[in-house]
Amino acid sequence: MGIAFGGMLFIVPGILSDFVAIFVLLVSFTLKIVAYLQGLNAADHSEFTNTKSSCDSEIIDVEIIDIKGQK
Repeated sequence: MGIAFGGMLFIVPGILSDFVAIFVLLVSFTLKIVAYLQGLNAADHSEFTNTKSSCDSEIIDVEIIDIKGQK
């Protein structure tokens, strides 16, 4: 949202709007980079990893029979 707003501010004529647009874009890109890096860090320490647990051995096979067409 900030990137779009900063881009629109570049269209508005005036030096002040250009400085505000640069500031908005810098903040937006900085926040985007920080969120990306935190996402990478969270993926490394996630509790939902591909480690096998005791629940994996308790898989129940189920067969579903459709009886709508039968009378």
